[in-house]
Amino acid sequence: MVNFHTHGLPHATDWGRSIKTSLLPDLPVSFGLDTGSQVCALAWSRSVDELVSTHGYSLNQICIWRVPSRTLATTLTGHGRRVLFLAVSPESQTIVTGAGDETLRFWSCFPGVAAPRGAARLAGAAVLR
Repeated sequence: MVNFHTHGLPHATDWGRSIKTSLLPDLPVSFGLDTGSQVCALAWSRSVDELVSTHGYSLNQICIWRVPSRTLATTLTGHGRRVLFLAVSPESQTIVTGAGDETLRFWSCFPGVAAPRGAARLAGAAVLR
């Protein structure tokens, strides 16, 4: 198994609609896919080989992509405007997204890994305004 979440930095290209990574030493070709929507933020899962992308115009959603198959694992919706911000919690189970609709949303997406010593645990909050 290729350890994708510790290799390469993903970036958006093609007017922000595609996700690509640099050529990784473990892969014969670079990872790339067309999302069909403006890419605003990207983050690797630390516990599984998946990539999270947040989107603006026109879908305003969060996508979780399986790597290396380049298939969509799931789509998360709920924000009313562009999903501009994305962070992964220390235990790697939860992501938090912030959007132009002035909301933060917490999503439980991944199996956890051991949290770093001293890291705070997140409660099960869904939306903050």
